[in-house]
Amino acid sequence: MENQELSTEIEEKLIISDLSKKYLNETRKWSNFLGIMGFISVGIMVIAGIAMFAVFSFLPEANNSVMLFDFRYLALVYIILAVIYFFPANYLYQFSSKVKTALAKTNNDELEKSFGLLKSLYKFAGIATIVILLLYPALIITFVIIGANNNF
Repeated sequence: MENQELSTEIEEKLIISDLSKKYLNETRKWSNFLGIMGFISVGIMVIAGIAMFAVFSFLPEANNSVMLFDFRYLALVYIILAVIYFFPANYLYQFSSKVKTALAKTNNDELEKSFGLLKSLYKFAGIATIVILLLYPALIITFVIIGANNNF
């Protein structure tokens, strides 16, 4: 019971200074920019993936048999990466929108929601980093095995 009362007291005494508001507003501007650029990048990646798939689907079979790799898979990878990249861009953009509303209306609920989105962004980035770090050894081993089998 005492811890709960202490927690409530701390929450009520937390004050966001004018300098903190200034920093939040500047962060909001940059996160808005990065979010929009992320959406543009996602769109370009999807268009590039569809274009690559279309181009490589219509190549004559003779040309495809000469290739060591079916580039339609690369098109699929582009589209999958675009879907994955959408989430951090969306978190950034939503964070920016919520902070803008919170600062304009002095709304604590919007500020809490914005920090929740920021937490989600960092959680996503952390999980993505772990996945990539786990994929590197698997990819290196795979390429070594393929290289050894092809006598490069």
